[in-house]
Amino acid sequence: MAPVTDRHGDRPGLARRALGGVGAWLDRLAGTLGRYPRACEGLRIAAAAGAGLYAIGPFLHDGIMGGVDAKWYTSVVADFLKQWRMGLGPVFVGQTYLAPIGTVMPLRVAPYLQHATLALDLLTGRSLSAYALLNLAVVLSNVAGCVSAYFCLRAILPGRRLEALLLAVVYAWCPAVAGMAYTGQLFMSVMTLPYLPVAFAGVVRIHDRDDFSGWALAAAGSAACWLCHSPIGVWVTFSVAVALGARWACGDGWGRRELARAAGACALFLALCGYVFVSTWMLAAPKQSPIAVPQLLDTLGQMFPADLLPVSATAAMNADLQPGWGVGAVLLLSLAAAWRVRSGAALALLAPAGVLVVLSMPVPGATAMLWRAVPQAVLDATNAAPTQRLFPILAACAVVLAGRTLGALPGRSASLVLVLGACVLWGGLQLRPFLRRGAAIANSKEASDGLLAPNNFAEPTFSAGLLGGGSAFYSYGYMDYALEERILDRDMKAYLVSNVGAIAPGYDFWPPRPHGRPPGAFHGTAAADGRRWIELAPRLTLAPGQHYLLAFDFTAASYAGVLQVQGPGVSREYYLPASGGRLAFGSADESSRVIPLFNPSDSPIEIGLDFVVQDPQADLAKFGDFARFALVPYNPADLPIRLRSYAPLVADVRSPAPGWLESFRAFTRGWTATVNGRPVEVRATTNAVIAVPIPAGESQVRLSYKPPAALLLAYLLTGAAWLGLVLAGAKCAVRRYFSWAGRTVSPRVRVP
Repeated sequence: MAPVTDRHGDRPGLARRALGGVGAWLDRLAGTLGRYPRACEGLRIAAAAGAGLYAIGPFLHDGIMGGVDAKWYTSVVADFLKQWRMGLGPVFVGQTYLAPIGTVMPLRVAPYLQHATLALDLLTGRSLSAYALLNLAVVLSNVAGCVSAYFCLRAILPGRRLEALLLAVVYAWCPAVAGMAYTGQLFMSVMTLPYLPVAFAGVVRIHDRDDFSGWALAAAGSAACWLCHSPIGVWVTFSVAVALGARWACGDGWGRRELARAAGACALFLALCGYVFVSTWMLAAPKQSPIAVPQLLDTLGQMFPADLLPVSATAAMNADLQPGWGVGAVLLLSLAAAWRVRSGAALALLAPAGVLVVLSMPVPGATAMLWRAVPQAVLDATNAAPTQRLFPILAACAVVLAGRTLGALPGRSASLVLVLGACVLWGGLQLRPFLRRGAAIANSKEASDGLLAPNNFAEPTFSAGLLGGGSAFYSYGYMDYALEERILDRDMKAYLVSNVGAIAPGYDFWPPRPHGRPPGAFHGTAAADGRRWIELAPRLTLAPGQHYLLAFDFTAASYAGVLQVQGPGVSREYYLPASGGRLAFGSADESSRVIPLFNPSDSPIEIGLDFVVQDPQADLAKFGDFARFALVPYNPADLPIRLRSYAPLVADVRSPAPGWLESFRAFTRGWTATVNGRPVEVRATTNAVIAVPIPAGESQVRLSYKPPAALLLAYLLTGAAWLGLVLAGAKCAVRRYFSWAGRTVSPRVRVP
C-alpha cells in the first residue's frame, strides 16, 4: 500500500533534497574555483574589505563626524599632530591652543589612536586635516577588523574559506561592532576591532600547535587592545585568561614547556603594553564618584530587553550597540556543535563567551554576583554602560568559537552556509539605521573648521580627565587663555593681579568690586514661533583686529539656559548660571562677568546674542530686561600678563610684588620652568594648575615639558617591542613563504 501524504507532498523530503542540491552545487563550485586559488583568495579578501568599508562608509567624509565626543577626539588629534610638526615629539601632554590645559587624555592611557593618525599624516604627506585623518583611521580600523577576522578564521577553517568569510562579515556587521563609531562616537573602541579576533585566535592556536605562536598571538592581541582602549583591553585580557583557565581546568597545558610559554606570553604582553601601565601610574587620578554595582545593574536592566530587539530607527540608544541576532545565532550553533565535537579549544572559548553573556544580560542572581566580584578599578574603567565594552568582545569570541566548532564537523554543510548567509543578510539590514545616523551626524567642512578656529574653540570637558583636579576658572565655553593667568601672593592665598581686573575692574571673579553702571542694556524678546528662545538687542559691532571684553550686570542671578554668541566667524555658547567652575563666567554670585570677543578679520563684523531658556517654569517676560553691559576694548600688549606662546608656554609678567604666576596648565609630573632664564620650582595651586615663583617687576616665565625618565623609557621599550614583534612575524612569513591557498591543519579533537 502506498504511503499517505498530504496534498502538499513530503515537505521534509523536499527540504532534504533541496539542501542536498545546494550542497552538491557548493561542492561543484568549490571544485571549479579551486583551480584558481589565488584569484579566489584575492576576491575573498576584497569581499572582507568591502564589507568593512560598507559598514563605515559615511565616515569617508571631510568634516567632524558627531558632536561633543567627536570634537574632543578631533582636538586632541590636532594638538598631537601640531606638536609633532613643531618638532616636539614624542608627545605626552597637550600644549597648543587645541589642548591648552595640558590634557593627557587619551594619549597617556590609549595612545594608539593619535599615533595611528600620525602615521596616516606622514603617509598622506601632511595634506589632510585632523578630522579627515581621524575619519580615515576609523574607516581603516573597520576595514582591518573584517579582514583581520577573515585571516584569523581562515587559519582555523583552512578548507572552508567561504564559511570563514561569512563569519568575518557577521563580526564586522554586528551592531555592537559596526555601530560604535555612530552611536556615541566610541573611536578608541573602534581601534580595537582588528585585534579582538587575534586574541581569541591565539587561544585556538595554543590548542592546535605545540609552539609559542598561539601564546604570542593571544598576548599581542590583548596588548594591542590595551593601547587602543584600556577598558576593552582589561576585558579582552580577562576573557583570554578565562579561556586558558578553562583549558587548565580540563587538565591540559600543565607541562613544564607549556607553563614556560605562558610565562613568556606574560612577559611579551607587558613589553607590548607596559607604557600604558607606567603612564597611568605616573598620573594623579582625579577624585571621582566610583561606579557602584547597583548603578551598573540598573543600566543593564534599563537596556534589557531592548538589546535583544532589532536596532531602533534612529540607532541612538545604548541598547542599539548589541550583539544582534546574527551573533546570537552563531553562538547557539557553536554551543550545539561544541557539545558534539568536544574540541578542547571550543570548550575553552565557551567559558569566556558564557561569562560575557552573563555580565551583559540581567540574569537573576548570577549577573549581580559576578559584578560584585569585579575590582573597583575595573568597574570605574568599564563605566556605567558595560555593554559598550563587552559586546564587541563577545562578537569576536563568538565568531572564533564558531570557526573552531563548525570547522571540526565533517564535510561542508549546505544548511550551515545558508544559516551563515542569513546571519550576514540580517546584519546588513541592521546596518541601515547606523548608516542613516552617519549622514545625520556629519558636520560640513566649514562648520568643522569653525569649531576648531582659535576664535571659537572651547576645550571639551573630557580634556580634564586624569589631571587630578579641576580649576575653579575652567569654563565649558570659549576661553581666551591670554586672560587666564593670574598672580598670587607669596602665600598663594590671595590674587594680586589678573588681566580681566586690569581691563574691566570690578567684573572679575569673586569678591565683587565696585564699578560704574554699564552704559548699555540688553533687552530680550521671546521668539515669535513659540520656542523658549530670547533674542537679545542690540547687536554689537566689532572693529577689525580689535580685542574686547563684554562685561555683564545680569538683572537676575538665577538664569538657567544657554547664552549664545553668533556672528561672522564667531560661534560660542555659555551655560548660565555657571558655564563651568565657580569662578568661571556666569550669573551666579561668585562668577566672573566677562566674556572675551575678538574680530580677526579685516573689516567690521556684527554679532548678536540669544538666550535659550532651559527652565520650563520660567516666565519669558522677565527676560525683557536681561542685563546691563559694557563693551570694553583693550590692547593685549598693555596687559600685566602677556602670553607669548603655548608650546612652550611663554609669558611676560609685570608684578607689583613677589608672588606666584598661576598658569592655566594642569600640574603633572614632567613640567619644568625658568624665570628670566633661571630654573625655578613648580607647584600645584588649589586649582590643580602650575604656579611659578616670580619677582616684583618685569620677568619672563617659560614652561616646558620634559617627560620623566621612566615614562620615556616605557614609551621607547613598548615601541621597540612592537617593532621586534613585527620583524619576527615578517621573518617567519618569509621563511615559510606566503601561500594564497594555505595549508590544511587538522584540529586536535578531544575524544570523549
